[in-house]
Amino acid sequence: MFYTLYSSWKNRVQTPRKETRPTIRRSVLIMLSVPFILAFVSLLVASVINLRPVEPGTLEYFLGITCFSYLILCVLVFPSYGGAFLWFWWRSRFDPDNTEHLERHLSWVPLITAVFMWWPFAFIPGMQKDSFQAFLMLAAGAFIGAYLWIRFVRFVVCKKRGL
Repeated sequence: MFYTLYSSWKNRVQTPRKETRPTIRRSVLIMLSVPFILAFVSLLVASVINLRPVEPGTLEYFLGITCFSYLILCVLVFPSYGGAFLWFWWRSRFDPDNTEHLERHLSWVPLITAVFMWWPFAFIPGMQKDSFQAFLMLAAGAFIGAYLWIRFVRFVVCKKRGL
């Protein structure tokens, strides 16, 4: 019985393996999801630091300030960036290796992020006063930040892929 199992295993048909290299789309989506992962890590660190008293001037104090600042930024920007991320995911799902389509869809992410910056004014109390000027400032900041992030993502993915 063992000989039968061994001989069937030894004489099995070897199927050629597919290349397991991730597609360009997957690499871009992984890079685009880094801010969400950082927000989760920042939430964990800020929660742990908030559980006990921290003396000013220590490394934990500055780490806590950085994490809380990032979380406030996440509350303001992440719904619009999340919308742009989902838009890119939806539009690029059919052709994951076509670099022209991915570049075109990726170039829209900063604009979509800037357009969806209206949400803090609708849901955060106190932001309705002088809302148009604040919207323009937040939209411009979101556009510039998203543009710089997209340029970084393009650089990393192209460098990794050799494109």
